[in-house]
Amino acid sequence: MRCCICGEHMEETHQATLLDRHEVRYFRCPACEFWRTEEPWWLDEAYSRAIAAADTGIMTRNLSVADALAWLIPRLSPSGPYVDWGGGHGVLVRLMRDRGLDFYWHDAHASNDYAYGFEWMPLAATKAASLATAIEVLEHVVDPLQFAREVFESTGAEWLLFTTEVHDASTDPSWHYFAPFSGQHVSFLSRKTLSVLAERLGMQLSVHGRLWILGRSELRLGFRDKISYFFWRAKRRQSRGDRRSMARQDFETITGRPYS
Repeated sequence: MRCCICGEHMEETHQATLLDRHEVRYFRCPACEFWRTEEPWWLDEAYSRAIAAADTGIMTRNLSVADALAWLIPRLSPSGPYVDWGGGHGVLVRLMRDRGLDFYWHDAHASNDYAYGFEWMPLAATKAASLATAIEVLEHVVDPLQFAREVFESTGAEWLLFTTEVHDASTDPSWHYFAPFSGQHVSFLSRKTLSVLAERLGMQLSVHGRLWILGRSELRLGFRDKISYFFWRAKRRQSRGDRRSMARQDFETITGRPYS
């Protein structure tokens, strides 16, 4: 198998049982550290529900990402429109519009339940987005490089902001982000993988908190922005109070597996 990021030969690392019944092989590229499953023939079954039942952190994640985007986007690309590519059921788009940012939704595999009337495709023929987001999407696509190209070409965006959990270049088959019980995660990237992906796109790669950023230029924040961000994070931590989310506990209840 050839790596879709850099073209090198990939090596099999292990096998795992997906959806509690399908034996699937995993391959890793020694050159760029891209890790993936074999060609995913089980996705129709995995996506019988667009959002996996075990994704108990979906609301907390959307709230956290919405706050981070609302702080960063006006400093990066103050004029919309913006599009959330792979936007699920539209929760993030609704949250971003509630924060005053002109966001639109696109997802080929889910219904737009929370941002109805603000779909991107009717606008795509006449407008270009200034910025696109893809939150927890890259791990779901077989070819992340082609996916990123598609987003830039389809939206005309100058920037792509995304989140995904990166691996540390080890070959630990017990890494929790494989999530074999859901069968939906098929691609896994390290920081090196993302750097090679950016190079193949002719883009610069930056990171800000949990947000990865692809753009024609590197993200550069001034001193005042850095101070502002420091106080913004402190205020968010204070507003959480002493109570902790039950998302991890709920995950373990639903799956019968420890959250690691």
